[in-house]
Amino acid sequence: MKLSSALSIALVGTVAAFAPSSSRSDGKNERSEGGGGSLLVCACACAYVADDDANIGDGYETEISSMKTFYRRRSIVIFARKTFSSTDTRRVVSQPRAASRSVANVCFVPSATTTQKLAQALLAENGDAVVPLRIGTRGSPLALAQAYETRRRLIESFPELEAEGAIEICVMKTQGDMILDKSLMELGGKGLFTKELDTALLGNEVDICVHSMKDVPTWLPDGTVLPCNLPREETNDAFITADGRYKRIADLPDGSVIGTASLRRQAQLLARNPTLKCVNFRGNVQTRLRKLDDGVVDATLLAIAGLRRMDMQDCATAVLDWDEMLPAVAQGAIGIQCRSDDERSLGYIGALNHVDTHVCVNCERAFLEALDGNCKTPIAGQARIVDGKIVFRGLIAMPDGSLKYETEATGPIEEAKEIGRKAGEELKARAGENFFQMMVEMSPQQVLGQITK
Repeated sequence: MKLSSALSIALVGTVAAFAPSSSRSDGKNERSEGGGGSLLVCACACAYVADDDANIGDGYETEISSMKTFYRRRSIVIFARKTFSSTDTRRVVSQPRAASRSVANVCFVPSATTTQKLAQALLAENGDAVVPLRIGTRGSPLALAQAYETRRRLIESFPELEAEGAIEICVMKTQGDMILDKSLMELGGKGLFTKELDTALLGNEVDICVHSMKDVPTWLPDGTVLPCNLPREETNDAFITADGRYKRIADLPDGSVIGTASLRRQAQLLARNPTLKCVNFRGNVQTRLRKLDDGVVDATLLAIAGLRRMDMQDCATAVLDWDEMLPAVAQGAIGIQCRSDDERSLGYIGALNHVDTHVCVNCERAFLEALDGNCKTPIAGQARIVDGKIVFRGLIAMPDGSLKYETEATGPIEEAKEIGRKAGEELKARAGENFFQMMVEMSPQQVLGQITK
């Protein structure tokens, strides 16, 4: 590959267009079979041209290798000069061999209209080191599993991020992680697992934050957006007993002790059997299972999604269907948040968004927002796409299970948010103001019963 003409243009962060051809080491020109137009290869102070099917590893190793000092710790990204869908991301240039491995693979960006801005952002540099994409996450095993799942998907879609130091995992403690001897309701409810991440994001300490969507409030801080949901795991709850002696909730003897910090689960359990005793049960998945094994409780419930992400699904005694235990709003979904003006991060995570999951989660969160839900109100809500339509189920209940209201709705996918909002408004009207006023007036002890320390 002849680089002399390109090297004469030394513009940091500048994208330049050249003729859509490349010279092979044997002197012949190559053209892409589909005539897809030229690709721009952009580095810190160099831009050169390759065709769609050009190979800068095999056959050009000598020339690339001779420049490896210049490219050390720099990412090279090739942008297509035509529009591709986000699903068209693919490798078109092979990985250079060991002598020149610092030259990264190629990727397409979804739209050519933002190519120049993305090029400048993606290839931003600080001295001689590539500026990493910093992923903010909580430090629990489940949160870390979700952060590394995000990292894996980013690298699959953007191979240049596989370079050493291109992605950093930034672990931080949240208030909800640090105080485990009190219920979420006593601590202030929603936002306990996101506030510190929000602060780090707005303070430019991280570039994106990975969340379990059921922990995310329906409002986001100004200056941030959540445009991406990864493909959703199974949303159901898992029923777990220490020795598998009880296979279903109905098998539990009267007076059995259930460990759960969730009012949603408590309400649905007590609606089935008012003699069950629900106690506060917090901590990460491993901590809860250890307490179960130690005989602190007779059974517990966890999201099967979290167990699957940690390859612990075999711990489940049974997976409960929606009729037995309707899951929480956004359960099983991972969300990725970034600053609203961060084009670099938006370009990355936008390519990861799973549309069906995003639609369903938005429907469920609209339902929650209409109810103005808080941690004193047992609320469940789930949407799925069936035969091209949104199918939604929602529930609100008293914490003791003595009273509950349910709703179902179906409609066009494009009206998902409206369907969720109307379902919430319907239940709010049916329950009446007194229902929600009682929730506000209840003390944590009244709501949760005995709280274990």
